[in-house]
Amino acid sequence: MELKDMVIGTLEREVVPAMGCTEPVAVSLGCAKARETAVGKGGLKSMEIKVSANIYKNGMGVGVPGTNGEIGLAIAAALGVTGGHSEKGLNLLSDIDSKALAEAKKMVESGMVNIEESDVKEGVYVDSVLTCENGFARSIIKTRHNRFIKVETDEGVIFEETG
Repeated sequence: MELKDMVIGTLEREVVPAMGCTEPVAVSLGCAKARETAVGKGGLKSMEIKVSANIYKNGMGVGVPGTNGEIGLAIAAALGVTGGHSEKGLNLLSDIDSKALAEAKKMVESGMVNIEESDVKEGVYVDSVLTCENGFARSIIKTRHNRFIKVETDEGVIFEETG
């Protein structure tokens, strides 16, 4: 295989479109996946998101797409729940509407969203746990901003990357 072909192959695998800074968008993506997994679990009670130092440092002070200037990981997490669709990947915030934004702001203001720095040494790591009235849902993103390695609920593991 020629160097040119290897470079093109790597670019095709690794470069994906993203709306905005990838750190808060990865948090939105993780929370959207957890919300989609929590269907039937009742109302949302709390969100606990643990992120790598890189995500924390780079995501706390940047604007979140579609928010008219809102900043930080908490609003990004809440938007993942109120309006994000994980099938859109890192473009999930491309069509956030005013209703989703208003709901997300209320969630953040109420203290429902908790963001913490994880002790995981990985550069990209987002562990999103949504606690609902009747259980929980969780997604973990690791290594790349759109790479889910685990999705689970209180009923068991739905997806887990092996190897």
